[in-house]
Amino acid sequence: MKQSRKVEVFSHNRLIGTSELEVTEESMGILFGSFVPTAHYFDIRDTIWKFHHSEDEENFLNLKNLRLNAQLDCGCFLYPLGGFLIFDMEDLPEKEIQFEAAGVFRHIVIDCFLNSPPTLKLSSPWEPVKIEQKISFEDELSRELSPDHPLAEYEYSAVASSTDSDDVLYAIHKPGDDVYDYAIVHLTWSSKQESDTAYPRVKFYKEFEEIEVV
Repeated sequence: MKQSRKVEVFSHNRLIGTSELEVTEESMGILFGSFVPTAHYFDIRDTIWKFHHSEDEENFLNLKNLRLNAQLDCGCFLYPLGGFLIFDMEDLPEKEIQFEAAGVFRHIVIDCFLNSPPTLKLSSPWEPVKIEQKISFEDELSRELSPDHPLAEYEYSAVASSTDSDDVLYAIHKPGDDVYDYAIVHLTWSSKQESDTAYPRVKFYKEFEEIEVV
């Protein structure tokens, strides 16, 4: 049975709004709902307006640079292949603002939106991350990766951290593929590119269920 889930929407580490998302296209992993902005949203609204006015390369890059994230009320961050989009038009100021996540992991759609009650759960020692941690983990991984590291060709999103090590669980995706994977990375916290491609250490997983028994 489909159900709505509340998400908090962030630009970088600032809460810009909330939304009640529902599955509108299960096969495509599309979640959609109304968007309730906070005061911080109006700091970025011009970028949203310009994107809808003209989806050229500059406006697309400006939208990407907003670094949008959405966290479910269960603590899970969404990582949609098609990204996030806020529907807010400058020439339609009275129209309700809406929010979309397109291409969400299928197991997230099933576990968090279709199963009742929701069944998604991380096993110890894993725990969900907060937005400040998520950004920190992603930035650190970006600094540590060398061009020849196995993760260098992937996009990644921090999902969870271990309570008893420096391991971080990332959802990963190679551009051009329609398959999601996961990776556990042991960050070095050197804050610089590692010269040895064995570091940071990484282990790949195909299924989320495999992570729960690690």
